[in-house]
Amino acid sequence: MKQHLTAVFLLAIILLQSCCKKNEPAPDPYHDYKMPHEMLDYGYFKPGTYWVYQDSVSGAIDSVWVFDCNYGIDTLSKDNSYGLPQGVYDYFKTKTRSSYFNADYYYWSNSSWTSKLNGYKSILWREKITVGSSVVQTIVMTNKFVPKDKTYPYTQDGVVTFITRLETFQSFSQVCVFNDSKNITEDNSNSNFYIVKNGGIVRKEILYTNYTWKLIKYQIQQ
Repeated sequence: MKQHLTAVFLLAIILLQSCCKKNEPAPDPYHDYKMPHEMLDYGYFKPGTYWVYQDSVSGAIDSVWVFDCNYGIDTLSKDNSYGLPQGVYDYFKTKTRSSYFNADYYYWSNSSWTSKLNGYKSILWREKITVGSSVVQTIVMTNKFVPKDKTYPYTQDGVVTFITRLETFQSFSQVCVFNDSKNITEDNSNSNFYIVKNGGIVRKEILYTNYTWKLIKYQIQQ
């Protein structure tokens, strides 16, 4: 009799637990908010990568090389301090150095920037770091390749506009052209950047001075 009561008691506990589990709310899903891979194709490069540019006016040479890079993933819980939806985010930074301008240029993107505020576009930022000067930054490109699409960096007065995508340009294909009306990383000049998938910046035009930095040699590691 005692064994029978024990069995009945255990069965009742199991049924009670089962009922409770059915009434418990399902946990919030962890959505994938990682950036489109094309952002890494355009902006993430590893040490061993270099670009050599020549100025069309003076003939000066600027050698730019990657000296550091990193890529990471963040898993944010529902109560994260950033106010972002629960999910998985990623980010990267490519650090380059310029011989001619004696400056470091960092290119970075973070999927947490992809929001309604900026039209759900992924953004590639460009920072300029020089000794004795403050760090300045602007937007190099977004992944919204729609003519006249505009993005407004909070870091400067200029507007970044997608101009066109060239099917072929020199030895490259699918080259995206972005205009920055007041590029703070180029002394507030109006500038055009030509950027290519798996190649980075292949041409830089400073429109106020007619300087054009053309890519003459490069090596890519991604």
